[in-house]
Amino acid sequence: TVTAPSDTIHVNDSLHITGASLTLSAGDDALRSDTSIAILGGGITVNSCSEGIESPEILIEDGDITVTSTDDGINACGTETADGSLPGITINGGTLNIDSSDDSLHCAGTMQILGGDLKLASADDGIHSDTDVIIGSESDATNYTSPSVDISYSYEGVEGVTVTMNSGSVMVYSTDDGFNAAGGADSSGNSNP
Repeated sequence: TVTAPSDTIHVNDSLHITGASLTLSAGDDALRSDTSIAILGGGITVNSCSEGIESPEILIEDGDITVTSTDDGINACGTETADGSLPGITINGGTLNIDSSDDSLHCAGTMQILGGDLKLASADDGIHSDTDVIIGSESDATNYTSPSVDISYSYEGVEGVTVTMNSGSVMVYSTDDGFNAAGGADSSGNSNP
């Protein structure tokens, strides 16, 4: 258990979590890496924070993750990664429960949700990419169970410049658009014509 007035865990290099059990309360970010974060298993509970998990590259393979945040729940931030690509999020598995005041999942680059069980609630967008959102695997198009995404509250459920749904299921409650790849007149849009 870690409580801190700023970041609870902040590393300059890559952060890999393989099986830890963490309970975090942060004044700023709960988990932050300046390069990349990979969560391969374990349990992470963030009781309070600004942003729950933040890094230019985020990979979630497995684990049980719960985040309550006043900003984004999980955020791939920055302008570009070490290889020159935009910051991205890849979720291949695990269980995520996120309650956020801003986007539950947000990234500047491609967001790939290929597996896992996601329960999201947001005062803004449940899932937001500044470029592309890909849900499910193209090679698994008849699988309607994985990934499973339940957005119980949001302004917009899923937003990106492009949104591709290959497999799995997505349930959305939104006060504006359920799926948005068209931009919009308000400040949350992606500038699509």
